[in-house]
Amino acid sequence: MKKVITSIIIFASLLLFASCSAVVNSGKSLPAFSEKNFDKKFTPAELKEDLNFLVTTTEQVHPNPFYNVDSIAFIEKVKEVENSLTAPMNRAEYFKKIAPLLAMFKNGHTSVMPPVEEWNYFINHGGRYFPYSINHDTLNGVTVRKNLDSSYALPFGTKILRINNATADSLFYVFKKNFGGERDIFEENITSYRFIPLLVIYGILSPFQISYIPPNSDDTLSMSVEGKLYTPDTSSNKSNPGFESYSFKFLQGDIGYIDYKLMRNDKANPFDDFLKDTFTQLKEKRAKGLIIDLRHNGGGNSEFGRRLISYITDKKFKMT
Repeated sequence: MKKVITSIIIFASLLLFASCSAVVNSGKSLPAFSEKNFDKKFTPAELKEDLNFLVTTTEQVHPNPFYNVDSIAFIEKVKEVENSLTAPMNRAEYFKKIAPLLAMFKNGHTSVMPPVEEWNYFINHGGRYFPYSINHDTLNGVTVRKNLDSSYALPFGTKILRINNATADSLFYVFKKNFGGERDIFEENITSYRFIPLLVIYGILSPFQISYIPPNSDDTLSMSVEGKLYTPDTSSNKSNPGFESYSFKFLQGDIGYIDYKLMRNDKANPFDDFLKDTFTQLKEKRAKGLIIDLRHNGGGNSEFGRRLISYITDKKFKMT
């Protein structure tokens, strides 16, 4: 049992998003995910066994799990979750129970990963997903960051008010409870990054009834969209369509701007090619400055940070 469910758990991983298998598990190999156990239900006894394994292992391997949360409050929440495990559940249902527990630690490298195999199965078998990647902030709420299907194009910054029968902001904050981090902006970014697959996990499915307010307008409009069908060439990231790990543009005054959201290599826009093209543009335009925005950076592989640094200094430096 432990080896089945805890395949969606990562403890203190060094490379965020690098893997969806457990760094810490029962010591046995994890079974391959297959269609036959796509919606497998686990008994309450199995779920409680796994919950105990999750909590015990986390306390054993984490250097200081109760740095940000009172241990008594955490234990009480664990008991509450345990008492709620009264019916069989699949992995997606169980994720919604246990992810908020580890989020209580407010540690970006101690979390439960959403069940990515179920999401990949969904999109690879004709499931239609929400056709907009989103941003979120406390002032504007959920807004359109990028259109994933030109058939339903909305302007950048369009405020999304409702999706089906729920307000977009309420959905965002429900999803956000599954992820902990040292800073609120980290939790906001992780939730935005995973917003589309989380809609599926929480049963917010096509057709999508959307109400929205366009930029620079006070008018509330509505429409129904079927959603996007996945095709391999639409995104460099299967698990999160429409998410760009890094992008570059020029601001006013010939100032270069790199929005660096995730330290990884996007196949559709390899990081080495991105760096070469970006710094060629900066040199040719004789840029007056460069901003590297890390405010929404969710981490990743530090090797890509090293490659970026090598472009902005010729002095020796040490990675830590």
